[in-house]
Amino acid sequence: YNNEANSLLNTLVFAGIYVDYIDIDPYGSPVPFLDSVFKPIGKEAYLGITATDVAPLSCTYPHKTLSRYWNRCTAVDFRKEYAARLLIASAALRAAALEVELKPLLTLIYKHFIRVFFKARRSASGAYRAVDECIGYIWYCRSTLERGFVKEPEDLRGLTCSDGSSPVVLGKMWICGLGDVETVLRMSRKAREMKWLAKETLHLLRLINEELPLTATTLYIRLDELCSALKTNIPNTGTLISELRSRGVNCSRTHMDPRGIRVSNYQALVNVILDLSRSRGC
Repeated sequence: YNNEANSLLNTLVFAGIYVDYIDIDPYGSPVPFLDSVFKPIGKEAYLGITATDVAPLSCTYPHKTLSRYWNRCTAVDFRKEYAARLLIASAALRAAALEVELKPLLTLIYKHFIRVFFKARRSASGAYRAVDECIGYIWYCRSTLERGFVKEPEDLRGLTCSDGSSPVVLGKMWICGLGDVETVLRMSRKAREMKWLAKETLHLLRLINEELPLTATTLYIRLDELCSALKTNIPNTGTLISELRSRGVNCSRTHMDPRGIRVSNYQALVNVILDLSRSRGC
């Protein structure tokens, strides 16, 4: 078969051919192919979806974000994660319309592209459950950089930022984890056996493995922007993580941005940054 992707995918359906893996790796956005990609999969299948249109996904061009991904956005410090969650949400919603449940197994952000591997399953109840549980909204405070997930905008009634301002609401977005912990752990173990793999690949897998459990409840925070808001110097990331963990706070680096950190408690992060700043006399 050698044909335009949409034509090929629909031809497979007409021919009664069902597949267990499809890889969509276009130049630019995968959106033109998403509606077709779910048609020729069997009862269970795997999908690889790549997007290189990171600028629209991350709200660099808000009008394209709205027209292409149906999402009203604003500039955020975690723009790469915003892009990944928006891509997953777009795929999951389109899949659910065809009664296909999508579960992300691995989300990779590297240089100019985002790549997500999914497990797909034909199930009306599973598709409903994925959308009901994992499609929601992000609330975000522009001045203090506080953020979090909610199911519906109404859940934010009465919520204010620590400086008294009101948060903006962003969505609809994927608000569950960005991968499957057990799958990535197996990948990491297997990768260590492959002596020919580049050190950078192993490093990326280590970071993804470290941060993945936190992706279900957190969005990474860029330390340079947070420290700018706090009017203090940026601490050493390793020292910061060690101090947070010594205080019982779950945290990790992120593979998405070397300036980013995931933390389960925003106020604890602020307190540690200020404490470290005072200890340095800054």
